[in-house]
Amino acid sequence: MKKIILSLVSFIFIHQVVLAQAPQWTDYYKRKSAYPENLFLTGFTSQGNVADGNKELFDVLSEVARKQLIESIQVSIKSVAEINIQNINSKTLEQFKQSSVSLAQANIVGLKYETYYDKKNKEAYAFTYARISEVIDYYKNTISSNIDKINQKVTAAEQAIASDDKQSALKAYFECNPLFLEIEEAQFILLALKETSENAIQSNRVNKLDLKVKEGKSQLLNSKQLTLDDVGYFMAYGLFLQTDKLDGAIELNPITYQDTELESELSGVFDKVFEQNLVNVSKYQIISAGGTGATYSISGTYWEQADYIQMVANLKEVKSGKTIASAEGVLPFSWVEKNKIDYIPSSIKKAEFIDYLELKAQETKLEGKANQDLKSPIVINAIFSGTSETNQLANLPIKFSFLGEGDKEIGITKTDRNGIGRFFVGKITSDKKMQIIQAELDVATYLGIDITSRYYQKVVQEHRIPSAKIFLSVSGLLMYITSNETNGGRKLTIPYLEPSLKQILSDNGFAFTDDMSKADFSIDIQANARNGSSFDGIYFSFADATVSVMDLTTGNEEYKGSFKDVKGGGANYDRAGIAALKKISDQVSKDMLNELKKS
Repeated sequence: MKKIILSLVSFIFIHQVVLAQAPQWTDYYKRKSAYPENLFLTGFTSQGNVADGNKELFDVLSEVARKQLIESIQVSIKSVAEINIQNINSKTLEQFKQSSVSLAQANIVGLKYETYYDKKNKEAYAFTYARISEVIDYYKNTISSNIDKINQKVTAAEQAIASDDKQSALKAYFECNPLFLEIEEAQFILLALKETSENAIQSNRVNKLDLKVKEGKSQLLNSKQLTLDDVGYFMAYGLFLQTDKLDGAIELNPITYQDTELESELSGVFDKVFEQNLVNVSKYQIISAGGTGATYSISGTYWEQADYIQMVANLKEVKSGKTIASAEGVLPFSWVEKNKIDYIPSSIKKAEFIDYLELKAQETKLEGKANQDLKSPIVINAIFSGTSETNQLANLPIKFSFLGEGDKEIGITKTDRNGIGRFFVGKITSDKKMQIIQAELDVATYLGIDITSRYYQKVVQEHRIPSAKIFLSVSGLLMYITSNETNGGRKLTIPYLEPSLKQILSDNGFAFTDDMSKADFSIDIQANARNGSSFDGIYFSFADATVSVMDLTTGNEEYKGSFKDVKGGGANYDRAGIAALKKISDQVSKDMLNELKKS
């Protein structure tokens, strides 16, 4: 029994030691050493000042780490695709953009997740990784397997056509769509991992099969004058043929333009037609984007292709992220132009104006005092050098931040119809002598997009964002001090409280003047230390003090501290009195500074 108890105690002790040690992957250099880039795909994130036991936070951090890993693949594929565009047998960039959108929700095979909470520093970590060799083998096998499956379905479709069973033929062709999508995602990942050989991605075989399937579907669904209603019907019917009726609600997300995740006028018109057909033709239970309780989700993209707009919709299981059906549609440009439907998102059109906007500050040099509001507003003039039928200067969102202070945003304003924006900075909290305020176009608000979106990152990388700098010269608030300090009935020739207060105020950006008419605040110090008693060579004194601070602009008393019978000890009464005054000085310095910073 004793052995069992000792073993249990030892186990608990070892377990606690293990828990106390942070995993190697939390350290940047150890992580790079243990998971080198040539062998592993990795994603890492952390967040400080968090409470223990927050499972939802770890879920969020793990997802951020996963997206970081995916982002590294997407960044890699961009350059690889451009270099190898001939090797992939004319795969268009738009197809790779579509794969990029799909990949954002993909579950990379072999992806492992780890989390850790540092109790001492209250910091949460999340790490995700996958061995590259395992990922490569899996996706090469996926391509080969899906090619075999597509060949079988093409054969089945041809046999159905021969039997005049068009519905079965169309169903077989549509069932190829999710298989092609899996192949595209696999090729996308392999290219990112530098696996560009034909033996790996098999682009020639895939492209021939893709052409064969498209020709087969085109013969079945051919129409010289397709309308948006036709496209909505065919795509809804295509999804239905691959799934039949589904149990569970489907979240319908708006169809978006290319890889921007942005909607247009065409998106809104198509979404209504598509939803009607999903309900009437496919018999699906549809809920709007952002709704709860969905078992499945539909998302789609569209892009320009020669004389038509290519549309793709993917149906996925929410829980697994697996694509279970995919449908394509082709909308002639002639229909779009005839109905005067705008297919380019307004944010993209608006982004084109950014390069023609300029911001100028009316005053580039300002003066202010620490711990006081900047009296005058910053005035920004917006200038537009392009051409537009609408006023591009009105309602421009301008954000302001202190550079070098973590670039923390301090506020935002909007321009009037003449392009003039006014912003009150408020209290200057830093005592740095020279500070720089930046006024910059708030791109996310201007375009109506999320700052975390891919399109936002694209805009800030590809455009010169209008901005202006204002140089702020900061001086300390001027203090005028009067002091009357006594110790043992004698006036101190060298005051004690006054220099102590001056030191701490000076350290916090305040300045001093002997001319009361120039001061912002006046400080009055009345302090007296009186002799007490002695015991065994130790002398004791008691001090009383009153310290008041008045705002000379308003006449308000901003601070008043009263101290009575503060005891101090020393080798004689003089030192005992000084010790008592020091206690008062320490307390009044702290209290007074806090009140002045609030005022």
